[in-house]
Amino acid sequence: MQIESIYSSFLLFIEKIGIYSNDIFSNYRCMEINNNFACTLSNMSLYVFFFLYLVLIFFFFKEKWEKNVEHKMILFSLVIILLFILTNKVFSSQYLVWFFPLCFMISPVLKKDSFKGVDIFFITVSLMSIIIYPIFYNLLINKNIILITLLLFRNLLLIFLLFNLFKLAINKNDDIFYIKD
Repeated sequence: MQIESIYSSFLLFIEKIGIYSNDIFSNYRCMEINNNFACTLSNMSLYVFFFLYLVLIFFFFKEKWEKNVEHKMILFSLVIILLFILTNKVFSSQYLVWFFPLCFMISPVLKKDSFKGVDIFFITVSLMSIIIYPIFYNLLINKNIILITLLLFRNLLLIFLLFNLFKLAINKNDDIFYIKD
């Protein structure tokens, strides 16, 4: 399991508070965590993604597509991409590039009382990712508590972003958008 994944951030943090031990090794030019729990999580990651993807598809087809179809499609697309990134056993900062066009397409049309900070959260997560890799990656490999906390915080921000985008995507009210069809 790659060291920057959401699963690894929790495993590294748990190790720092003295609950569990993790071994870090290099595999195909990638730093990974190796222990029984990490292997189990790694094997389960695909199933977790498919289960959550099916839940999302259920809500997608349950949606009444009367108004703001383009905006709701963008929201669902953002949620699917974020779900893939978060449930994957590998986290690459390059995955965040998938967000750029969609994130900046949806942000201007959201009202302030809805989740207006999508672009701010996205930029923050991107900057945190750049700080982690490539700038201070060696500190993360050496299990520096500051970098582990930064990694965990970045991943928690991504989870927060996922829940808020999902909540917007399944929102029955169309008053979250400035632009109406």
